[in-house]
Amino acid sequence: MAAKYSDKQDDVIEQTPSFLAASETEKEEEQQEKLPVSHPPKTYTFGFTTGETVSITKNQLQCIPYLETLMSNENDNKFATVCDDHGIYMLDAPIEYKYLRPILDSLPYTPMLLFGKLPKRESVFKMLELYDFLCIECDVPSLEDKSTHDIITDVKSCHNQRHGGIHEHIADRSSARNTAASFVVALTKNKYSMRDHRIANKAYQLILFILSHPRTFRSRFRFHTANVIDRYCHFSPNQDRNLNGWKSTALNIDSDCQSDEDSDGSWDDGRWGDYDDYD
Repeated sequence: MAAKYSDKQDDVIEQTPSFLAASETEKEEEQQEKLPVSHPPKTYTFGFTTGETVSITKNQLQCIPYLETLMSNENDNKFATVCDDHGIYMLDAPIEYKYLRPILDSLPYTPMLLFGKLPKRESVFKMLELYDFLCIECDVPSLEDKSTHDIITDVKSCHNQRHGGIHEHIADRSSARNTAASFVVALTKNKYSMRDHRIANKAYQLILFILSHPRTFRSRFRFHTANVIDRYCHFSPNQDRNLNGWKSTALNIDSDCQSDEDSDGSWDDGRWGDYDDYD
Protein backbone atom coordinates (compact mmCIF):
# COMPACT_ATOMS: atom_id res chain seq x y z
CA MET A 1 0.00 0.00 0.00
CA ALA A 2 1.47 3.36 -0.95
CA ALA A 3 1.69 6.27 1.44
CA LYS A 4 -1.50 8.32 1.49
CA TYR A 5 -1.19 12.07 1.00
CA SER A 6 -3.54 14.64 2.53
CA ASP A 7 -4.91 17.73 0.80
CA LYS A 8 -1.82 19.64 1.90
CA GLN A 9 1.21 18.64 -0.10
CA ASP A 10 3.54 18.80 2.94
CA ASP A 11 1.52 16.51 5.22
CA VAL A 12 2.15 12.78 4.76
CA ILE A 13 0.21 10.13 6.64
CA GLU A 14 2.22 6.93 6.66
CA GLN A 15 0.49 3.61 7.01
CA THR A 16 2.19 0.27 7.55
CA PRO A 17 0.81 -2.53 5.41
CA SER A 18 -1.06 -5.06 7.52
CA PHE A 19 0.97 -8.04 6.29
CA LEU A 20 4.24 -6.25 7.24
CA ALA A 21 2.90 -5.39 10.71
CA ALA A 22 1.98 -9.03 11.31
CA SER A 23 5.41 -10.14 10.14
CA GLU A 24 7.16 -7.74 12.52
CA THR A 25 5.02 -8.98 15.42
CA GLU A 26 5.97 -12.57 14.66
CA LYS A 27 9.66 -11.63 14.58
CA GLU A 28 9.39 -9.91 17.98
CA GLU A 29 7.71 -12.99 19.45
CA GLU A 30 10.46 -15.21 18.02
CA GLN A 31 13.13 -12.97 19.53
CA GLN A 32 11.41 -13.06 22.92
CA GLU A 33 11.38 -16.87 22.79
CA LYS A 34 15.12 -16.91 22.07
CA LEU A 35 15.95 -14.70 25.08
CA PRO A 36 17.45 -16.65 28.00
CA VAL A 37 14.99 -17.33 30.80
CA SER A 38 16.09 -15.64 34.03
CA HIS A 39 16.25 -17.89 37.05
CA PRO A 40 16.61 -16.88 40.70
CA PRO A 41 20.20 -17.17 41.98
CA LYS A 42 21.20 -20.57 43.30
CA THR A 43 21.07 -20.74 47.08
CA TYR A 44 22.00 -23.38 49.62
CA THR A 45 20.27 -23.78 52.97
CA PHE A 46 22.36 -24.68 56.00
CA GLY A 47 20.99 -25.63 59.40
CA PHE A 48 22.27 -25.80 62.95
CA THR A 49 21.48 -28.07 65.87
CA THR A 50 20.28 -24.93 67.69
CA GLY A 51 17.41 -24.67 65.18
CA GLU A 52 18.47 -21.73 63.01
CA THR A 53 18.91 -21.89 59.24
CA VAL A 54 20.73 -19.63 56.79
CA SER A 55 20.53 -19.33 53.02
CA ILE A 56 23.82 -18.80 51.26
CA THR A 57 23.97 -17.56 47.68
CA LYS A 58 26.41 -18.94 45.16
CA ASN A 59 28.32 -15.63 45.18
CA GLN A 60 28.72 -15.84 48.95
CA LEU A 61 29.67 -19.51 48.76
CA GLN A 62 32.52 -18.67 46.38
CA CYS A 63 33.96 -16.45 49.13
CA ILE A 64 33.92 -19.32 51.66
CA PRO A 65 36.41 -21.96 50.44
CA TYR A 66 35.58 -24.42 53.23
CA LEU A 67 31.85 -24.56 52.44
CA GLU A 68 32.45 -24.34 48.70
CA THR A 69 34.63 -27.45 48.90
CA LEU A 70 31.93 -29.29 50.83
CA MET A 71 29.27 -28.36 48.29
CA SER A 72 31.45 -29.29 45.33
CA ASN A 73 31.60 -32.80 46.85
CA GLU A 74 28.00 -32.96 48.01
CA ASN A 75 27.45 -36.27 46.19
CA ASP A 76 30.23 -37.86 48.19
CA ASN A 77 28.82 -40.32 50.71
CA LYS A 78 30.69 -38.70 53.57
CA PHE A 79 28.99 -35.36 53.00
CA ALA A 80 25.57 -36.75 52.06
CA THR A 81 25.07 -37.92 55.66
CA VAL A 82 24.68 -34.30 56.88
CA CYS A 83 21.90 -33.40 54.40
CA ASP A 84 18.44 -33.97 55.89
CA ASP A 85 15.22 -34.94 54.12
CA HIS A 86 14.38 -31.27 53.46
CA GLY A 87 17.62 -30.63 51.58
CA ILE A 88 19.14 -28.69 54.50
CA TYR A 89 22.85 -29.20 55.04
CA MET A 90 23.52 -29.48 58.74
CA LEU A 91 26.57 -27.78 60.23
CA ASP A 92 28.16 -28.43 63.59
CA ALA A 93 31.01 -27.09 65.73
CA PRO A 94 33.05 -25.02 65.32
CA ILE A 95 30.54 -23.37 62.96
CA GLU A 96 27.98 -21.54 65.09
CA TYR A 97 25.06 -19.56 63.76
CA LYS A 98 25.72 -16.46 65.90
CA TYR A 99 29.21 -16.10 64.44
CA LEU A 100 28.45 -17.23 60.90
CA ARG A 101 25.61 -14.71 60.53
CA PRO A 102 27.76 -11.52 60.64
CA ILE A 103 30.34 -13.20 58.39
CA LEU A 104 27.66 -13.86 55.77
CA ASP A 105 26.38 -10.29 56.08
CA SER A 106 29.89 -9.04 55.30
CA LEU A 107 30.27 -11.07 52.10
CA PRO A 108 31.31 -10.39 49.49
CA TYR A 109 32.20 -6.68 49.74
CA THR A 110 31.28 -5.16 53.14
CA PRO A 111 33.77 -6.26 55.84
CA MET A 112 32.53 -3.44 58.11
CA LEU A 113 29.48 -5.61 58.88
CA LEU A 114 31.74 -8.15 60.59
CA PHE A 115 31.84 -5.75 63.52
CA GLY A 116 28.60 -3.85 62.87
CA LYS A 117 26.43 -6.98 63.01
CA LEU A 118 28.14 -8.80 65.88
CA PRO A 119 26.47 -7.97 69.22
CA LYS A 120 28.77 -6.81 72.00
CA ARG A 121 27.89 -9.82 74.14
CA GLU A 122 29.46 -12.15 71.55
CA SER A 123 33.19 -12.81 71.22
CA VAL A 124 34.89 -11.07 68.32
CA PHE A 125 37.75 -13.56 68.67
CA LYS A 126 35.49 -16.59 68.19
CA MET A 127 33.99 -14.94 65.12
CA LEU A 128 37.45 -14.27 63.67
CA GLU A 129 38.53 -17.84 64.50
CA LEU A 130 35.56 -19.06 62.47
CA TYR A 131 36.53 -16.61 59.72
CA ASP A 132 39.92 -18.33 59.56
CA PHE A 133 38.43 -21.82 59.83
CA LEU A 134 36.27 -21.12 56.77
CA CYS A 135 39.46 -20.05 54.90
CA ILE A 136 38.01 -16.65 53.97
CA GLU A 137 40.47 -14.18 52.49
CA CYS A 138 40.37 -10.55 53.56
CA ASP A 139 42.11 -7.60 51.94
CA VAL A 140 45.19 -6.31 53.76
CA PRO A 141 45.34 -2.50 53.49
CA SER A 142 48.92 -1.37 53.02
CA LEU A 143 50.53 0.84 55.63
CA GLU A 144 53.49 1.55 53.39
CA ASP A 145 51.82 4.48 51.62
CA LYS A 146 49.29 7.18 52.40
CA SER A 147 46.34 5.66 50.56
CA THR A 148 45.05 3.58 53.50
CA HIS A 149 45.34 6.56 55.84
CA ASP A 150 43.54 8.81 53.35
CA ILE A 151 40.66 6.35 52.88
CA ILE A 152 40.06 5.65 56.57
CA THR A 153 40.23 9.34 57.54
CA ASP A 154 37.94 10.50 54.72
CA VAL A 155 34.91 11.03 56.98
CA LYS A 156 34.21 14.75 56.72
CA SER A 157 32.48 16.46 53.79
CA CYS A 158 33.46 20.06 53.20
CA HIS A 159 33.61 22.97 50.77
CA ASN A 160 36.98 24.33 49.73
CA GLN A 161 37.67 27.52 47.87
CA ARG A 162 40.43 27.01 45.32
CA HIS A 163 41.45 28.84 42.16
CA GLY A 164 38.57 31.27 42.40
CA GLY A 165 35.90 28.57 42.75
CA ILE A 166 34.21 26.52 45.44
CA HIS A 167 34.89 22.78 45.34
CA GLU A 168 32.73 20.37 47.30
CA HIS A 169 34.23 17.22 48.80
CA ILE A 170 31.84 14.41 49.72
CA ALA A 171 33.28 12.01 52.29
CA ASP A 172 33.19 8.31 51.43
CA ARG A 173 32.32 6.82 54.81
CA SER A 174 31.49 3.38 53.46
CA SER A 175 35.01 3.01 52.09
CA ALA A 176 36.39 4.36 55.37
CA ARG A 177 34.50 1.74 57.39
CA ASN A 178 35.25 -1.15 55.05
CA THR A 179 38.96 -0.34 54.87
CA ALA A 180 39.11 0.13 58.64
CA ALA A 181 37.47 -3.27 59.17
CA SER A 182 39.96 -4.96 56.82
CA PHE A 183 42.77 -3.22 58.70
CA VAL A 184 41.53 -4.50 62.09
CA VAL A 185 41.15 -8.05 60.74
CA ALA A 186 44.67 -7.85 59.30
CA LEU A 187 45.97 -6.89 62.76
CA THR A 188 44.61 -10.17 64.16
CA LYS A 189 46.43 -12.10 61.42
CA ASN A 190 49.77 -10.41 62.20
CA LYS A 191 49.95 -8.99 58.69
CA TYR A 192 51.94 -5.92 59.80
CA SER A 193 55.48 -5.75 61.09
CA MET A 194 54.65 -4.05 64.38
CA ARG A 195 58.31 -4.20 65.45
CA ASP A 196 58.97 -1.62 62.77
CA HIS A 197 58.33 1.63 64.67
CA ARG A 198 57.33 3.42 61.50
CA ILE A 199 54.64 0.83 60.67
CA ALA A 200 53.53 0.58 64.30
CA ASN A 201 53.12 4.35 64.51
CA LYS A 202 50.94 4.38 61.39
CA ALA A 203 48.81 1.59 62.86
CA TYR A 204 48.51 3.54 66.10
CA GLN A 205 47.32 6.66 64.27
CA LEU A 206 44.62 4.72 62.44
CA ILE A 207 43.46 3.00 65.63
CA LEU A 208 43.27 6.33 67.44
CA PHE A 209 41.27 7.80 64.58
CA ILE A 210 38.79 4.90 64.57
CA LEU A 211 38.22 5.03 68.32
CA SER A 212 37.86 8.83 68.39
CA HIS A 213 35.25 9.13 65.61
CA PRO A 214 32.07 7.57 66.97
CA ARG A 215 29.77 9.07 64.36
CA THR A 216 31.53 7.18 61.59
CA PHE A 217 32.69 4.08 63.46
CA ARG A 218 29.69 3.21 65.55
CA SER A 219 29.33 1.58 68.95
CA ARG A 220 29.85 -2.07 68.00
CA PHE A 221 32.65 -1.31 65.56
CA ARG A 222 34.68 0.55 68.20
CA PHE A 223 33.84 -2.00 70.91
CA HIS A 224 35.20 -4.94 68.92
CA THR A 225 38.16 -2.88 67.66
CA ALA A 226 39.13 -1.98 71.24
CA ASN A 227 39.06 -5.67 72.22
CA VAL A 228 41.28 -6.57 69.26
CA ILE A 229 43.77 -3.84 70.19
CA ASP A 230 44.02 -5.09 73.78
CA ARG A 231 45.05 -8.53 72.57
CA TYR A 232 47.14 -7.82 69.49
CA CYS A 233 48.68 -4.35 69.76
CA HIS A 234 51.39 -3.06 72.08
CA PHE A 235 52.47 0.54 71.76
CA SER A 236 54.72 2.94 73.66
CA PRO A 237 53.65 4.07 77.15
CA ASN A 238 52.70 7.52 75.82
CA GLN A 239 50.62 6.04 73.01
CA ASP A 240 48.91 3.61 75.37
CA ARG A 241 47.97 6.48 77.68
CA ASN A 242 46.42 8.34 74.75
CA LEU A 243 44.45 5.27 73.72
CA ASN A 244 43.23 4.28 77.19
CA GLY A 245 40.55 6.94 77.45
CA TRP A 246 39.13 6.16 74.02
CA LYS A 247 39.28 2.42 74.70
CA SER A 248 37.40 2.73 77.98
CA THR A 249 34.66 4.68 76.20
CA ALA A 250 34.50 2.18 73.35
CA LEU A 251 34.35 -0.79 75.74
CA ASN A 252 31.10 0.45 77.29
CA ILE A 253 28.83 -2.58 76.96
CA ASP A 254 25.69 -0.91 78.34
CA SER A 255 24.53 0.34 74.94
CA ASP A 256 24.48 -1.85 71.86
CA CYS A 257 23.61 -0.36 68.47
CA GLN A 258 22.50 -2.85 65.80
CA SER A 259 23.15 -0.54 62.86
CA ASP A 260 26.65 0.38 61.76
CA GLU A 261 25.32 3.18 59.57
CA ASP A 262 25.01 6.85 60.39
CA SER A 263 21.71 7.76 62.01
CA ASP A 264 21.69 11.50 61.54
CA GLY A 265 23.91 12.22 58.55
CA SER A 266 26.17 14.56 60.55
CA TRP A 267 29.94 14.20 60.38
CA ASP A 268 32.72 13.94 62.86
CA ASP A 269 34.23 17.12 64.21
CA GLY A 270 37.79 16.12 63.30
CA ARG A 271 39.00 15.59 66.86
CA TRP A 272 41.82 13.10 66.89
CA GLY A 273 43.68 13.30 70.17
CA ASP A 274 47.46 13.61 70.32
CA TYR A 275 49.97 11.51 68.43
CA ASP A 276 53.21 10.38 69.96
CA ASP A 277 55.91 8.48 68.12
CA TYR A 278 57.59 5.54 69.73
CA ASP A 279 60.09 6.51 72.39
